Amino acid sequence: MELKGLSSAIGVIGTAVSAVNGILRMTIDVETKTKLSRVLDMLIDTQGKLQEAIAATAALERRIVDLEDNKMKIEQFRAEKAGYRLAPKGPGSFVYVQKELTRGEEPLPEFCAACFDQEVKSILQLTRRVPGGQVFGCSRCRAEILVPLESAGDTIESTGRRRSNLDDYLD
Repeated sequence: MELKGLSSAIGVIGTAVSAVNGILRMTIDVETKTKLSRVLDMLIDTQGKLQEAIAATAALERRIVDLEDNKMKIEQFRAEKAGYRLAPKGPGSFVYVQKELTRGEEPLPEFCAACFDQEVKSILQLTRRVPGGQVFGCSRCRAEILVPLESAGDTIESTGRRRSNLDDYLD
């Protein structure tokens, strides 16, 4: 039964409670009053149970709306995720970057792979410099990536691979 029907049922029971109370005020025999009192108790109990059912139904309807919103966000993220790829960042570390076709004029942001896999975009930022390298960190999961100085200035080319300092010698 939907919320509207439950609310209507409470109204009907409220009317019945009023009618039984009116009858109980009349001059009638004890046996009839006893039976009517039991009917009144059952009506009041039913009314309470209906109010509980209304509250539970309303909570479930809110939960359904929340789940549908969450599902829509997940579907949107998955569709957007198709425009990203994994790219190396430092030895043994990877980040998510936009594929070249979906990239605009602005700088290429690098997203934490762990967070991105949990459907959260968290941009890696330079957190500190250390002897021989730079440390990039994720403010969400606190992951850190050490990028040696020789590869800190590398760029990701349209071929999808990192350009290293050795490439200059190989060309």
